Amino acid sequence: MTLSLHHVALSTRNLEASISWFVAFLEGSEAWRTESFSELTQTRVPGIRRMAEIRSGNLRVHIFEAPNECAVSRVPGEHYAIVVTGPDELRTLHERWIALAEEYDLASSGSPSPIVVDSYGIESFYARDITGVEFEVTHEPPDEE
Repeated sequence: MTLSLHHVALSTRNLEASISWFVAFLEGSEAWRTESFSELTQTRVPGIRRMAEIRSGNLRVHIFEAPNECAVSRVPGEHYAIVVTGPDELRTLHERWIALAEEYDLASSGSPSPIVVDSYGIESFYARDITGVEFEVTHEPPDEE
């Protein structure tokens, strides 16, 4: 059995702003959007209004708009991670987050962490996306033979 992650789903109070930010940050595109939901989805996410998928390469982000009272509470340490193929891409995304911070009013999210390298040579940084969820961008060096 081969497993892979299909998508990350995030709630937002402003679908249009979230779509715009994810498209700009990930250099992706909107694949689809809907305002029609199954009974199961409406039960799981009361008040869901609209949802869209952003794609960038093999990464899919599902963003759904729901009223304020449906906002998911965040737990410290909870995050999603995006892997890039090289350290240059990692630095590009770090710089892009900083460049987009003012345009998307991310000042309340703080700055992205510095890029750190762990004892295995894995480089990463953490930041918050436009929905307030923490994410990690990481690069793992190739395994040594």
